[in-house]
Amino acid sequence: PFRRLQRLRWLLEGGERHEAFTYPDEEWFYYVCASEFGWTPAEVDEQPAGLVDWIIAISSLMKKVESDNIKSASS
Repeated sequence: PFRRLQRLRWLLEGGERHEAFTYPDEEWFYYVCASEFGWTPAEVDEQPAGLVDWIIAISSLMKKVESDNIKSASS
């Protein structure tokens, strides 16, 4: 898994995906659900996929807005 983790790190640091490589997308999805919402893999699997995608997107947006608000308040 080392190479896939390195590719994930590359993406998290702002790098772009390359079609020739594989990435731990499924594992990342489960990680986000566990770390953000405390869900087990079974609980993730029980949720409608579209709903989980929306929940993750909204959570990410909320964090971005909160971060932007903190930055603008400290300026």
